Amino acid sequence: MNRRLAKALFFAVEKVRGEPVFECFRELQRSQWFSRDQLINLQWQRLTSLLEHAYSDVPFYRSLFKKLGMKPADIRSPEDFRRIPVLTKECVRANVDQMLAQNGKERLHSANTSGSTGLPLEFYRDGRSTGYSLGAMFLGHSWYGLEIGSRGAMLWGVPLDWRMALSMRLKDLVLNRFRQKEYIYRDQNLRHFWKMMKAKGPEYLMGCPSMLYAYAFFLKEQDIDGKMFHLKMVKGTSEVFFDYQRQYVESVFGCKSVDEYGAAETGIIAFECPEGGLHIMADCVYVEFLDEFDQPTPPGTKGRIVVTNLRNHSMPMLRYDIGDIGLASEAVCQCGRGLPLMESLEGRVVDELIMPDGKRTHPDFFYAVMGHLTHVGLVIKQYKIYQVALDQLKIEIVKGPDFSDETLKYIDKTLHQFLGSGMDIRYEFVSDIARDRSGKLRYFVSLLNID
Repeated sequence: MNRRLAKALFFAVEKVRGEPVFECFRELQRSQWFSRDQLINLQWQRLTSLLEHAYSDVPFYRSLFKKLGMKPADIRSPEDFRRIPVLTKECVRANVDQMLAQNGKERLHSANTSGSTGLPLEFYRDGRSTGYSLGAMFLGHSWYGLEIGSRGAMLWGVPLDWRMALSMRLKDLVLNRFRQKEYIYRDQNLRHFWKMMKAKGPEYLMGCPSMLYAYAFFLKEQDIDGKMFHLKMVKGTSEVFFDYQRQYVESVFGCKSVDEYGAAETGIIAFECPEGGLHIMADCVYVEFLDEFDQPTPPGTKGRIVVTNLRNHSMPMLRYDIGDIGLASEAVCQCGRGLPLMESLEGRVVDELIMPDGKRTHPDFFYAVMGHLTHVGLVIKQYKIYQVALDQLKIEIVKGPDFSDETLKYIDKTLHQFLGSGMDIRYEFVSDIARDRSGKLRYFVSLLNID
């Protein structure tokens, strides 16, 4: 579908569904250039309005405020706002009906999280909330010369359930994008996707970074020039681009690889600009970075990401613990936008490596070791690490063409240097790595039942 026709179809569908995407997009286009102080003031106005609404119209929050002995008027600063307890997925799951606004007039849309790191979560959002979420996504796209209606290629799978598959196909039609038919990237699937890209001429490519990396690897292996597509960006979502993946993908496709950060519950949280700044969509979300005691972490220090969607009035979720780790930043981006920055997104809270002595560490060391293999020529295609006991790891590996006994010796020696000789590491060579139902490939998964 050409861009003009796709844009007209999208406009018609948004009217029917009550999702004012174009209006929200234009508003976000303006506010992105506000100064940092202007955005902070605007964000606080949005938050104050949401608090008043939650208190007056949402049973769950009316009851919570009474238990806390406070009213929205008592919240005059971020410190006051932190008196509201952090909201967990379990709490949402147990109180969905009580969290719905009683006087809401907008049509509600049911949505679900993927459940890739736990049980799926059902929640509700209204058309305006969806409008701002899509508007934020299109704002990020516009930074790379893409418009509403620009054709996209999606390296992702199709849900197995036929109802979900049909819904996804309709959504792809409206968003003018096409996708790979399944999550497993066998050579024949990747070749089919390459042929679709040649025939349909997308302006951008998107998918999980691990899948994008595997696709780039396939093209390089087949001596296919990825620059032939003249893409304006390659967008990674649901996972984080690691440096070795980013460099490889950019070398194959000849355009910038971009991180998009969001969640079903919150919409788009942050988007990477051409200057490399991961900008928080401050007009749509209020983001906190907290330590284990629910206190704010200093800029540059890792913290749990807690998000308040400022635009979903039908089911407000105040101070929602999204389950990720990130770093706040006080830097000012060279692009000139006033939108605040995140330094990086580190991954899931649950994906911690626990050493035999009980010490915890983020498993990014594994990424560094495996990424190094792409530079020394001992390439592996995929890997996944499971911690099955405090002193035992299982590593699944899909061999690359240059894999040898020396590759395995390097991996084993380097990992033991970091983990110590007491860690039992067992290797299993497979033809493909199983993905989560959402299509994500988590590089490290802890199977420990430890609080």
